[in-house]
Amino acid sequence: MARIVYSITGEGMGHVVRSSVIIRELQKKHKVKIVVSSRRGYEVLKREFKDVTAIIGPPIQYRDNTVDDIDTARKFLNIVFRHSKDNFTTLYTLVKRFKPVIIITDFENAITVVSTLLRIPSICLCNVHAVTHLKYRVPAKYARDYHKARIIVGLWCTNIDYHLITTFFYEPVRFQNTFLYPPVLRKEIIVAKTATKEYILVYQTSSTNTKLIRALQKIDEKFIVYGFNKEAVEDHITYRKFNQDRFFKEFRECKACIANGGFTFVSEAISLHKPILCIPIKGQFEQILNALEIKRLGYGDIQDSATHAGITRFIARIEQYAARLATYNPEGNARIIEKIEEIISSETHKNK
Repeated sequence: MARIVYSITGEGMGHVVRSSVIIRELQKKHKVKIVVSSRRGYEVLKREFKDVTAIIGPPIQYRDNTVDDIDTARKFLNIVFRHSKDNFTTLYTLVKRFKPVIIITDFENAITVVSTLLRIPSICLCNVHAVTHLKYRVPAKYARDYHKARIIVGLWCTNIDYHLITTFFYEPVRFQNTFLYPPVLRKEIIVAKTATKEYILVYQTSSTNTKLIRALQKIDEKFIVYGFNKEAVEDHITYRKFNQDRFFKEFRECKACIANGGFTFVSEAISLHKPILCIPIKGQFEQILNALEIKRLGYGDIQDSATHAGITRFIARIEQYAARLATYNPEGNARIIEKIEEIISSETHKNK
């Protein structure tokens, strides 16, 4: 049995969902202390796990389906000046007392400072470092977003010993300490029985994307829309407040999806063989990269902004995308768990 500290960013619930899967597997053999940098993530994890600590992490702010750089920077600086000391004290004390053999972070950066100071080996298990650790081509119109993302992601989690990147696209790696694995999937996704009913599932993490709704109103298709926090039926558009069981059923049975391009939703859609139209949040290059790869692989399309023409074009090609997705075989989580166990064994033997 090894002691492990597992620290998770609170920005985007996909990190929490993925980490929960990994932690459940690790707890079969090891003792795991969990840290998460958001109140929402803490509430979710606390319902399943006993040993969870909350710290305060910086959120990303959005406006009109665009990253608000100024407001995000303001919130980030507020966190730095008001909470960095408390965060560091909490993490340093926890790690010092627990004496883990390894620290795992899912894109939570404060723990990497502690792992460096205490010389504890670290694993970064996330999808975000595909931005900095893989080689790929970027269209010129996304160059500014690309360079901004490389700087931010490159500075976010530093001095990492092992990068385990979850991905559905396998581009060449830039660094020797980088290893690629398929997306971490929930059990519900792995065993899901799918169907194809005559509606398109729309999943939005940015509730300000009113342009998308205006485009959907002009299209003669049935849409089920999550992300606007209301229950209503307006002509051919049904709005849903989030309910896990209902959402998953409608996810399994839709004929296609429209979403921003967040990694967890996209990778689950691919695993369920659902064609997907990605409308990435502007300025969020990680989503843009996911969407570009979706298009390159023939699983769906990317649109910079929701338009009637673009959505109609995607709908006309749904069968084409579905045929391509039929060749995709989800691998499950065994290989990445084996790699973590290999690293734990190696680091444990170094300490003897």
